[in-house]
Amino acid sequence: MRVFLTSLFTLFLLRAAAQIVPNQGTYTTSDGNYSLSVTFKDNVLTMIEPNKTSPYQHAGGNIYTFTNPKNNIAYAVEVVDEKTLSCYHPGTPDNRTKLVFTGVAAGTNKYAQLAEAYKKKIKDDPANTQAWAFCAAAAWARAYSSEAQYKDYATKVAKSLKLIIVDKNKCPCEDAITPDVWKDAKIE
Repeated sequence: MRVFLTSLFTLFLLRAAAQIVPNQGTYTTSDGNYSLSVTFKDNVLTMIEPNKTSPYQHAGGNIYTFTNPKNNIAYAVEVVDEKTLSCYHPGTPDNRTKLVFTGVAAGTNKYAQLAEAYKKKIKDDPANTQAWAFCAAAAWARAYSSEAQYKDYATKVAKSLKLIIVDKNKCPCEDAITPDVWKDAKIE
C-alpha cells in the first residue's frame, strides 16, 4: 500500500510541475475588446496580432518572454491553464491582462488569411495603402471577434473608409466588410 501511495503522490507532483500547453487559436480579453491568435510549436508561444507577430520563448515553468526589438520593451505570458493566458511586463508582474481561449482554430480561419492578403496589398498598391489597411483591420476583426464585436468594429472601419473613397456606395473589400455593415455605416 505504501508503494501505491508513494507512486500516486509522485505522479501528482510530476503532473503539477508539468508544462501546460495552451490551446491554439483565438484568445480574447475578458471585456471582449481585443482578440489575438496564439500558436504553439517547439516550445515557442507565438501571439499573432493585427499589427505584429511576437514569438515568446520558454523561460521556465509556464512562463514565456518576448522583447520587442523595435522598442526594447519586455513582455511575459504565463500559461495559467490550457484556455487562459496571463500577460504582463516582467517589471510589473502584478499588473496583468487575462486572455481567454475563444476557440477559433489558428491558421484555418479564412478571414485571417484574407487579412494577410490585404496586408500584402498595402505593399503592392501603396497609392491605396490606407484603404487596404482598413480592409485588413476589418478582416482581422471578422477572423477573431464575436459577430457583435465584428459588426461594431467593421461599422467604424466602414465609416472611415467612406471618408476616403470616391464611390461611397461600393465597398472596396466586400469579403471583409459585409454588405449590410457597409450599407448601415452612415457618415455623420
